[in-house]
Amino acid sequence: MFRIKVYRQTIIKLIVLITIIIEVNFFYLLPLPPIFWLGNNDNNKIYIIGMTYIAIILIAIFNSRKIVINKYNLFMTVYLSIQVITSIVLVVHSKNLYSQSLFDMLMCADYLMVPIMVIPYMYLIKKEESFKKFLHIIFMIIFIVQIVIFLQGFIYLFTGSIVFKGMSETGIPRIRGNNIRSTWSAFNFIGIAYAFNCLINNKYYLTSKKKARSMMIITFINLLLFCNTRLLIVATLFMLFIMYVFNKSIALRYKIMLLVTGFFILIFGGVLESFIMSFDINGMYAGSTSVRIHEVEYYWNQFLSNPLFGMGLVRPIRSDLKLVYGGIIGGTPTDVGILGLAAEVGIIGITMFGILLIRGIYIIRKLDKYNNNRLLLIGLLMYILATLPTLIITNISRIVALPLCMAIFESVYYNSKIKSVLR
Repeated sequence: MFRIKVYRQTIIKLIVLITIIIEVNFFYLLPLPPIFWLGNNDNNKIYIIGMTYIAIILIAIFNSRKIVINKYNLFMTVYLSIQVITSIVLVVHSKNLYSQSLFDMLMCADYLMVPIMVIPYMYLIKKEESFKKFLHIIFMIIFIVQIVIFLQGFIYLFTGSIVFKGMSETGIPRIRGNNIRSTWSAFNFIGIAYAFNCLINNKYYLTSKKKARSMMIITFINLLLFCNTRLLIVATLFMLFIMYVFNKSIALRYKIMLLVTGFFILIFGGVLESFIMSFDINGMYAGSTSVRIHEVEYYWNQFLSNPLFGMGLVRPIRSDLKLVYGGIIGGTPTDVGILGLAAEVGIIGITMFGILLIRGIYIIRKLDKYNNNRLLLIGLLMYILATLPTLIITNISRIVALPLCMAIFESVYYNSKIKSVLR
């Protein structure tokens, strides 16, 4: 019986790991065929969603098609039930509003189908040891990705050559400022937050302090030289800064020193001024800024016109739908983060996302302040909050990381309650 259970878990783990490897484009090492990009790109994660749903079906079969509700999954069971109903309401409303086909609706509502993907993750990381093993695997995947970005970045910087051709469909990564603008996987921030926490609680995790330190050094170099996405850099640094400040093992004087040093670098080092000027309408990124200004105004008006449902889910393939989707100039809701989400799905959709944020805050507050994973959860939540203005995690290109975050929070909370009972 035990062997059968292990065998079943191995199947689910294999499927989940394949989806993560698909998300990181097989570590960007080799050029990938067009069929790969057809179902795995910034606007479409159908391969990942489809494989995860297969894992969910297998879990149901393993459980004899019974829904087992316990203390571990009670909140998620209730939440997912409401979320599925909400998604159906939003899809039906949008389909009727714009006379779109069912296929078109599935293409533009795919991100509404992602939260239920939490089920395989929760299945795999319920026990604390399984949790630690799985996070170590995630770390190793992201570590390899960061190494590849590091190598490709410097190769291009010194030779202008592209060696690792899996970062884009053409094989050539985006270029900004004479450097590559590296593809940044949706799971990167989880691996980075985990690595930082390993430097502090390395005796608890399976990852060595040496590997965690190497990962952080390479990540910082990649962020500063090869990321070239302003908010992503700010969000990652903000996450690490908050984790440092909330770390109970670091003396207060060192935290104050970091705050003072950071303040002087930002103000007197010209970093803050340079960052603000990058958004200037006449600056280096004037085109991007102009589009954002239009999008903020347009999607705010769209939300105000129908606060409850928003403008609805739109697949901009017809000329009339393109006008609805992005206005006269053209725009994308995901460019303006939480505002774009509100414009698309209104208060109904925003509420479902807000519940998850509140749940995350609740779990962090309930954990013992010396819990080994509390700092990790703080980091993940801070990153998600920091990316609300534009790189919001509900964007289809990033939302595949949301179910893993949901599972991490629930697993940590569940195991903390077990420990408190055993004391």
